[in-house]
Amino acid sequence: EVPPVFKFLAEKGDITEEDMARTFNLGLGMVLAVPNAGEALDALRGAGAHATEVGRTVASEGVHL
Repeated sequence: EVPPVFKFLAEKGDITEEDMARTFNLGLGMVLAVPNAGEALDALRGAGAHATEVGRTVASEGVHL
């Protein structure tokens, strides 16, 4: 879920969702790209971290949110 402050900035600044994601990362913090999300999530959660899968990489043209 996107933190409210980013929704506020997007609205007041008339900023597109794509620009918000590119500029602010929408409050995600650290993002990891790994070959096996399930194993990574288990390890991170096992270590006490709050971890969530937020997307997948696929071969395609352009940017898709």
